[in-house]
Amino acid sequence: MDNSLPWSAIVWHHSATKDGQENDYAAIRRYHMEVKGWREIGYHYLLERINGVIVTHIGRPLHWEGGHTVGWNKIALGVCLVGNFDLAPPDKDMLYAAVKLGRQIMADFPAITVNRNFYHHQFKADYSCPGKLFPDLSDFRARLANG
Repeated sequence: MDNSLPWSAIVWHHSATKDGQENDYAAIRRYHMEVKGWREIGYHYLLERINGVIVTHIGRPLHWEGGHTVGWNKIALGVCLVGNFDLAPPDKDMLYAAVKLGRQIMADFPAITVNRNFYHHQFKADYSCPGKLFPDLSDFRARLANG
């Protein structure tokens, strides 16, 4: 674990794409690097389903600022869940994996509390990210608090 940046929040995202059976992480990373010209994927963590199993990818190194939420990249870790939660809610396995990861991040970075978990749309109003059908923020924070 690298605590060199003052991580004090998590911003949650969705990919707004269908979760495929392949490695969507690689496609998102390639897009961020080849199309956007970034030096790495914008998120620090990404959750996706590969062959029926939820996989947690470590993305951008923890000692680098994020590339996910303008104005928050130096203090907030970016977590992306692969799926389009405007069209369907995350299933219980994806939601469980998100809560488990969020709780682990909060344990690793004590400045990140339940109330320092935010949704991307709070900072970019024309986005619904992490999706209109993702649990509302108070519900998600309660899940993080209660496991």
